[in-house]
Order: sequence, then C-alpha cells, then structure tokens
Amino acid sequence: MFEAFNTRDITALKSYFTDNLEVYQDNTGLRNYEETVQAFTELFKIDYVLTRKPILESIEVYPVRNFGAIETGQHTFCHTENGKLECATFKFVHIWENKNGQWKVGIPYYL
Repeated sequence: MFEAFNTRDITALKSYFTDNLEVYQDNTGLRNYEETVQAFTELFKIDYVLTRKPILESIEVYPVRNFGAIETGQHTFCHTENGKLECATFKFVHIWENKNGQWKVGIPYYL
C-alpha cells in the first residue's frame, strides 16, 4: 500500500481498500471510499515530492479472530512545501479485513 501511494498508482492503491472504507485523518476528518479515492486522485496530480515510508521496527500487528488484523505503527511522511522538503513522523492504525484470502483495509487512521 505504501508503494502504491509513493508511485501515485491510484488503481493499485484502491485495490487495498474495502468498499465500505472509512478514513479518519486529523486534518480532513472522516472520508468514505469515494471521497478517499477522489482525494488521492487529485493529490497525485500535483507535481511535488510526496512520500510515505513505514518505520518497519515500529509496526505491530494484532490478529482479530474471524475478521482480520489491526496494524499499528509509524511512518515518515515527506512533501514539498513552499519549495522546501518537509518530513515528519506520524502514527497510523490500519484495520485489515481478510475476505476469502484477500487482505484489504477497511479503516485506516493517520495521526
């Protein structure tokens, strides 16, 4: 999912989302599947540095029986702002659903 974001591949990114996706983000609030796809589509059109890289040693995964798993961790988010590269570390929570062997995110949350 991080690679799809970093390569701005909206088709690949969408393949990780459930149809009932809910995204909770501190600066945008709640978005559903359609709103999230539209927001990423528009974001990917902007010509500037935009990367999100997981901090692998921070990632923890907790199985949820008969559903999937909860993943928590940190990622470094970098973007260009006013011509200057800005990077910061943020926490995230992804709630993964496993349906018929396919893992998809139903509720990602970025802090």
